[in-house]
Amino acid sequence: MRLWNSDGDLQTTLDGHAGGISALAIAPDSSWLATGDHSATVRIWNGRGRLLATYDIGIGIGWISAPAISPDGTWPAAGYGSRVMILDPGGIPIALLHPGDGEVTTLVISPDGSWLAMGDERGAVHVLDSHFTALPSAFTLPSGCRCLAISPDSSWFAAGSDAGQIHIQDRDGHVRGAIFGHGRHASHPGSPGSGP
Repeated sequence: MRLWNSDGDLQTTLDGHAGGISALAIAPDSSWLATGDHSATVRIWNGRGRLLATYDIGIGIGWISAPAISPDGTWPAAGYGSRVMILDPGGIPIALLHPGDGEVTTLVISPDGSWLAMGDERGAVHVLDSHFTALPSAFTLPSGCRCLAISPDSSWFAAGSDAGQIHIQDRDGHVRGAIFGHGRHASHPGSPGSGP
């Protein structure tokens, strides 16, 4: 993996992952980043590309997906299989979340850091508070959940499905509405299936 500055100049190359890199997240203050690979390894680097920590989740449990870093930069999260591992910046596990049986496909942390949401391949969307306790606002989409986004004020979020539906609801579970009309599954710009 390579790091460039904002002018497009190559700064350094990050070496160490045995498998293809499947996940990447940068801390809000730009001082460190987390990467994950197909061999279920999470690595934490500083902004200059020096390896700070490595955490091997295990062989045969799936590749690293859905990375996210808390807004205050104190913990990264990474999905793998049907679980989400919460780490500290030193790569030490803080919590292991196993909200459902579907493979985690997307994960997002609210801008105020008070809650997070995760979606899986079966369409289940789980919402947890900052202590990783499930909130009563979980729901299930008609098909796999591919993307999640939380509003800047952390009060509501949207979830996109393989069926092309966008579900919108408040953190507390109040449904605001749904958007239909995507011919294919809804996904983040630049991800597979997001083309014209």
